Formats: sequence, C-alpha cells, structure tokens
Amino acid sequence: AFAWKVEERDDPIQAPFAAILGCADARVPTEMVFGRGRNELFVVRVAGNVLGQECLGSLRYAASHFSETLKLLVVLAHTKCGAVREAVDVYLDPCRYLELSSDYSVRSILDQIRVAVGLAAMTIEERYGPDIICELQCRSAWREVTAAPNAARNAHCLNQEFRSRYPDVGVVFGVYDLLSRYVSLPLSPSNRLSDAEKGLFAPPDNAEDFVSLQVASVLANLSRVC
Repeated sequence: AFAWKVEERDDPIQAPFAAILGCADARVPTEMVFGRGRNELFVVRVAGNVLGQECLGSLRYAASHFSETLKLLVVLAHTKCGAVREAVDVYLDPCRYLELSSDYSVRSILDQIRVAVGLAAMTIEERYGPDIICELQCRSAWREVTAAPNAARNAHCLNQEFRSRYPDVGVVFGVYDLLSRYVSLPLSPSNRLSDAEKGLFAPPDNAEDFVSLQVASVLANLSRVC
C-alpha cells in the first residue's frame, strides 16, 4: 500500500513555477530529473512528448490558472525513446504503419513524431547518401538524432501558441540522457558533453535555425557510425 504524507492543510493551492511536457517513459522521473518536489511542477506526460490536443489543453489550463506563479514551459525529450524508435521503424517499413490502421491512439502519436523522423531522414541522406539510411547502426543513431528536433519542434509550436497571450512565460526544451542523467542539447556523445550543451534551451525561431539544429544533431550522432 502507498501512504502519502498529508500536511495540516490537505488542499493547498496549486502554485507550479513550470509546466513540463515530457515522455511517459518510466525511466524519466520528471520531478527527480529537475530536483523538484510537490507543487513545484505541473507535469503532462505522453509517449514521445508529442503535442496532442489533450496535452495542449492541459498546458493552456496551467498557463491560465497558475498565471501568478507559472514562468516556464518545458518540452523534455529523452534518449532511447521507445516512441521515437517505433516512428523510425514505421518510416522504414510502411507495412508496419498499415498494421496500425485500426489503432488510432497509437497511430496519432507516431504521426506527430514522423515529421521529425522525416526531416532527419532528409538530412542524413543529403549528408551520407540514401544507402546509409537502412544500415542497422545508422538506424540506431537516427533514433537519437530525432529526439532533440522533435522536442524543439514542439517547443517552437508552444512558443507560437503562448507568447502573444502569455508573454511572461518562457518556452524551452532539452533532452534527458538516460546514461549521464544530464538534461542537455546533445550535440556530443554523453560522456563528452560540454557545459554549454547542458541545460534547457530556447527553441529555434525560424526554419534556418531549425535546419541548423537538425544538421548539428545528425553530425553529432552519425559521425561515429558512418
């Protein structure tokens, strides 16, 4: 049985300073990742940290109801993400997508990640040629390539959605590395992350910046295997 410590006042007012859109992966305990406790974070978790309508609605709720305390929106991705892995595999084998034709709930998650997967594929092919894309080692690296741009894209969408109505709420993104346990913008191997790569980052503000992030992510992850 679980027992929760109840304070003298058992109905405290919610007062989070940050709302986090993160993955549902059990290996990423959001409050522990950021060293935060009760009533500090408003956490929305979904496979692949995708920005579906329910998640967007939850974040809108946080921004409108906790306006006195909420200062930050965070999109938190992570390495070795199962949803990203599945999206890459479905991209490579469209027959697997047909198998999901009657499973809208799973398909809707993969559809949102496929945007980042497709952009990563284009960047990889431009850099290394089309034959590299199906190699096993490249496929593994491709999954990691997709994590940061997927989070960056969702953070960009949140920024577009919120900045006019909630100009005092910042939007950032990062990737939690399961091995190093750092949150970062992973443009180096986890054991060689620089201090400049650690932390949370503002999302790209335009297509040129997004492409630059995509290329940097590809070079960092595939240069070791290609």
